[in-house]
Amino acid sequence: MDINRADALGTYLREIRFALPAGEEAMLRNARAAVANMTLDAAGRAAVARLDADVINALVVEATDTLAEYLLTDDPTQPLDDWWWHLGAIHHRRYPADRLPEHLQHEYLA
Repeated sequence: MDINRADALGTYLREIRFALPAGEEAMLRNARAAVANMTLDAAGRAAVARLDADVINALVVEATDTLAEYLLTDDPTQPLDDWWWHLGAIHHRRYPADRLPEHLQHEYLA
C-alpha cells in the first residue's frame, strides 16, 4: 500500500475512532470521499468495509447526542450512492437502504 493510501485510510480511521465519538468529525466526509477514489486490494476493501460499518453503527445504533449538527446536514448536490454525504438521512433512517452497499445494509436495518 503506498503512502497516499495509508494516509487516506489513516485519516478515515482517526475520524471514526476519535473525532466521531467526540462530536468533532469535520473531515469524515472528505476522508471517506478520498478513500472512495482509491484502488484498494482485498485487505484494503475489507478494512474500509469495517470502518464504514462503524460509521453506520454510530449514526443509527449508538445515535449519541454528541453528533455535530453539521454532520447531519446532508449535501443534496452529491449522488445518493455516495452515502457519506447523506449522514443526516441515514441517522434519521430516511436514506433508501437499497442505495447503501450491501455490507452496510445490515447495520442500517438492524
